[in-house]
Amino acid sequence: MVRKRAAYLRVRDRFRRRRRGKPPKEGWLLPELARLGGVTPRTVRYYLEKDLLPSPPFYGTATRHQRPALVRLLAIQRMKLEEHLPLDAIKKRLAHMEPAAIEAYAVEKLPAGPAATALGVARAQPMPSLGEPDSPPTYKSERWDLVQLLPGLALMVYADASPLVKKLAQQIYDHCASAAPKAVTTPPRA
Repeated sequence: MVRKRAAYLRVRDRFRRRRRGKPPKEGWLLPELARLGGVTPRTVRYYLEKDLLPSPPFYGTATRHQRPALVRLLAIQRMKLEEHLPLDAIKKRLAHMEPAAIEAYAVEKLPAGPAATALGVARAQPMPSLGEPDSPPTYKSERWDLVQLLPGLALMVYADASPLVKKLAQQIYDHCASAAPKAVTTPPRA
């Protein structure tokens, strides 16, 4: 029995990854990294298995991924979406790039959002151009009359509507006004 237990412990120790020191306080947990990269945690695990992402020191549930992992994840996503590269080609391409080049590629077209903020490259949203203040509008504008039929019910009638449409709107208004419940006043109880 003692021999079996000793053999079990040797095998277990050989395959068990041990925690080394205290886990870092900075970085992102697996679900956070996945959310920032726009993928699922399962996808991040798959990329780790395929050596597309750097493996962090293992600390169990306290394992945190650092900046290079997020940068590579964003670069992988961009290569998949824009260049339609398979994972093998992405792996080869990333292997031949310097870390600074990978980061430049990853943040080049990164829109403002949580990932840009996490990397510290958040860009201000561009303000829409208001154009010339005195230029006439190019959109077509119309005038509408709002007819209150009942509390919470209104009818919109085009201001330049035909007489037939205005007559129909008046009939609808008259019908609703006559059908509206009258306020019933009851004498107070003595």
